[in-house]
Amino acid sequence: MRRLPPLNGLRAFEAAARHESFAAAGTELHVTASAVSQQVRALEAWLEVALFARHARGLELTEAGERYLPELSEAFDRLEQATRVLQSREAGQVLTLNVTPSLGTQWLVPRLWEFNARHPEVDVRIGATERNVDLRREDVDLAVRLGPSREAGVVSELLLRETLAPVCAPALLEGEAPLTEPADLGRQRLLHIFDPHPGPRVTGWREWLAMAGAPQVDARSGPRFSVWYLAIMEAVAGRGVALGPFSLVREELRAGRLVAPFEPWLPAGVDYYLAYRADALGNPALAACRDWLHELCARE
Repeated sequence: MRRLPPLNGLRAFEAAARHESFAAAGTELHVTASAVSQQVRALEAWLEVALFARHARGLELTEAGERYLPELSEAFDRLEQATRVLQSREAGQVLTLNVTPSLGTQWLVPRLWEFNARHPEVDVRIGATERNVDLRREDVDLAVRLGPSREAGVVSELLLRETLAPVCAPALLEGEAPLTEPADLGRQRLLHIFDPHPGPRVTGWREWLAMAGAPQVDARSGPRFSVWYLAIMEAVAGRGVALGPFSLVREELRAGRLVAPFEPWLPAGVDYYLAYRADALGNPALAACRDWLHELCARE
């Protein structure tokens, strides 16, 4: 017979240690801070070891608590992953994939039919966020994100190398202020991207104009968008020139809705990476989607 501590106490301790707060742990566990405190005290009594030093300024892990926390967190992670794998197999293999809104709209979703045709047994669920999801804590199997992941226990694989160049509607190549050389961008409405979330910095107009030999063009003018998709749609409508990532404007260029009047395509400074938990490849749906994404990028 296993001699295990009370599960509620373990959950309360692990959450309180992560948040360094009984109140925040209570919010996560949907109980009061007092209940979390009582559960932790019961666990400490069962273990006959103090896990927290309680101060007026907050909680501090004892030496024993610091040793216990990573082992407990790993055990919870393994239990959670085993549950996900079991549920995915019983429910017909559910796969949750997270991407940025722009990459999802412009690149992934238009190609997803191919994976669905190959693997009709997999129920694919797409989530779109600009922030990097926590693969160890959130209900996400795979994530495509800018830049490699640094989390412990998370595998990060290069998926797409990204490049940038000015793109615009074909009509802007003609008219009163035609685009014939990079210096002509000074007479156009430049469309910019700003990232409200911390993360790797993407190459901007200033760098591209300097490389193209047109540093005199004001790289600061023009509206700023929080997602690439909005800037791309504004460019398609003929209302400005976007510094478009090739992976996101590829289809518009093929269809003639956008043109890229100038070289060079400049490295974006960050690339797209595929991230997943190291212990998750036992999920057959995840393995199939991972292989398909790498195959897709190799073809393109």
